[in-house]
Amino acid sequence: MSALALSLMLAARPTVAVEIHPPDPTEPPSASMITLRGWLVRRLLEEGHAVAADPAGAHCVVRLRPASDGLVVEAQGREQRSFAVEDGPDAVLRLEVLHRALLGVEQTCDASQAIAALEPGLALRFVGSAEHALLEAVAVVADDAGVTLTAWPRPTDTVACVERRGRLAEVALGPADAECGLPLLVLDLGDGSAAAQRQAASELVGAVRSASVASEASAEDAGLDTRTLGGPPAGDPMPALPPLAEDEGLVPMQGPPRAEMRLGISAGVAARGRAIDPLLQAGWRMGKIRGIGGRISLSVVPSRGGNIRVTDSRLVVGPDWELRAGRRGHVDLALLVGTDLHSFTTRERTAGDVALAAELPISYGVTLNRQTRLHVVLNPGMSTGRWEHHSGLLREAEVLWSRPWWRVGVGVGITHGWRIE
Repeated sequence: MSALALSLMLAARPTVAVEIHPPDPTEPPSASMITLRGWLVRRLLEEGHAVAADPAGAHCVVRLRPASDGLVVEAQGREQRSFAVEDGPDAVLRLEVLHRALLGVEQTCDASQAIAALEPGLALRFVGSAEHALLEAVAVVADDAGVTLTAWPRPTDTVACVERRGRLAEVALGPADAECGLPLLVLDLGDGSAAAQRQAASELVGAVRSASVASEASAEDAGLDTRTLGGPPAGDPMPALPPLAEDEGLVPMQGPPRAEMRLGISAGVAARGRAIDPLLQAGWRMGKIRGIGGRISLSVVPSRGGNIRVTDSRLVVGPDWELRAGRRGHVDLALLVGTDLHSFTTRERTAGDVALAAELPISYGVTLNRQTRLHVVLNPGMSTGRWEHHSGLLREAEVLWSRPWWRVGVGVGITHGWRIE
């Protein structure tokens, strides 16, 4: 059952094309609609979808149509859906557009269908914090250049690894099946304005297209020609960018830090003195994706000795802190306190006791997909209770079961999360 659930979570998401349809087809889309499309493309990528520039290379199409009092969001694949989004504060309108777009994709897209014109894609990987503004600018430029953006690249796709260094960013380009190599391009992000991000995005997409053309021109030498990384090849200029108009009322692209809710289970062993007992844990976390949050954890350690069966159940809560470790790694630190319920059963009776408990779990997780992580946890803890069970009422009687006040748990598990705005 767990293998089936994991395979479903790892299933491919449909490829989507996002279009803007202005009221007057002869007029170019407004700057605000272009910005909204870039934001929506970024969010679709974060949800695990690939976004194609050409509808022929997608499973379905999402269309944004400005209306007199809001927007119309259409999704067309095997079926068609249309949703009305009322005008309102920009942040609320964007979230409603995202919700309707995802609902339309879910209802109309079929990822199992073959794509008529499957094009190689580009995936962006950020070392450190994600550059949301740059990714949204790349979404705009890639659409004009006919480049497909993808969240989970295929072997034929290109990966651009971006590492920011002040107002500059180093970019390494390479195939999807290879790790990020040495930087081949440096982008000037300028003052962080929309115009500067758009210019940097144009250089990045131009470098990708130039590298692709150079690779196709020489089958014997498929490596990247660094001399062509300044823009599009001669005779194949980049399409003219739409006019850019600053909109002071728009919410900044970076937005506030987002949060997540995450559920997890793990199994392992707990060392208590010389005894090694099985350890089962389940946990729930809510907090910032990279930052402070809160966690509740339930653990069960069954054991036995002689004619006695013992179960130690621990329920602890407290703050935790999540840190990024590389492109796919996460480190979690927590300080948890709560209660330790000690219950035992002998031939004569069943009874229990309660003590205070504290834990300092440290875990390292690897992202399998956007929602799911595989993690290893080291969980040292202590209890104010040190329990012993004897064969008789006197302390001099034979000790049937004994454990110290401390324990160290080690386990492997899986977590699944949901992002919260």
